[in-house]
Amino acid sequence: MINVLAVDVNYLAILVAAIVSMVTGSVWYGPLFGKTWRQLVGKTEESVRKGAVQAMVIAAVSALVTAYVLAYISSYAQASTWQEGAVVGFWVWLGFVATTLLVHASFEDKPKNLYLLNVGSHLIEFVVMGAIIGAWV
Repeated sequence: MINVLAVDVNYLAILVAAIVSMVTGSVWYGPLFGKTWRQLVGKTEESVRKGAVQAMVIAAVSALVTAYVLAYISSYAQASTWQEGAVVGFWVWLGFVATTLLVHASFEDKPKNLYLLNVGSHLIEFVVMGAIIGAWV
């Protein structure tokens, strides 16, 4: 029987993975695709700035939780290299993120490009977080 409480996670790797995820998201939704994203969701730079502090706090907490859960799953998968961690990140993204966002996109009648933009960001974040976590086992 597997003891679900007996997993080892590296808290420094979790913190670094969460920070890198935040940086990646900032670049993705900033200089790379910020203008496109704002157009797709109907926001202006000013409207985004108004709620930025609250959104960033929520994003930071979410990144920490995501990194912790990814580390937990990586421990079960016995991912012990950056490559194995990246693979775990990919499968978690595919099974939980890509599919969940697809369901939302299909019911919300939003542009297909918005789904692709959001799911692409999460793909990079999960693979990079997984690689960081796998490398620091």
